[in-house]
Amino acid sequence: MKKNKKVITILVGVAAIALLAYGICRAGRPQVGIINFATVQQKAKAYVAAAEQQKKYDEQIQAIIMKDKDFIQLQEEGKRLSEQQNTLSKDEFERRSNALQEKALKINERYRASFERNAMASQLALKALEKQIAEAIEATSQKTGAKVLLPVNTILYASEKADFTDVFVKELDKRAQTVNYPDPVTLQ
Repeated sequence: MKKNKKVITILVGVAAIALLAYGICRAGRPQVGIINFATVQQKAKAYVAAAEQQKKYDEQIQAIIMKDKDFIQLQEEGKRLSEQQNTLSKDEFERRSNALQEKALKINERYRASFERNAMASQLALKALEKQIAEAIEATSQKTGAKVLLPVNTILYASEKADFTDVFVKELDKRAQTVNYPDPVTLQ
């Protein structure tokens, strides 16, 4: 009986959404629109600028790691161990492998905070865009006549006519060409 109630509840919910969508879309042009935010992140200038900054800072950290004496030594020891794999006993190979993994974890821990600060800087930069995103959503709604805009990942099906991603990207680009990306080094 409990299972039937869940099924009925789900069916009623689906029917209600269908009726809502039908009522909104009767006018002939889609009044429910979708925005593909994965595409927005690839096309919108502010998102592209933020991704470029994050990549730049990640590459700076990686360049530092590549010069780290401990990292260089770890690479050399790993290469030697690989070459000796067939000549060492299974236990000895495992012991040395574990020792190298411990060294790698220590090096990783040393730089983890730098990568985390970079991720935090990226989040702060994108958070600063919230007002422009809200304005672009409103402008997209007004331009397209959509009464409802939903992210594409919540939709099972939508016609191409309902995809307002490009309109949204243009509106966002009008409001935010770039993003203020904080220097990760200054973040705690």
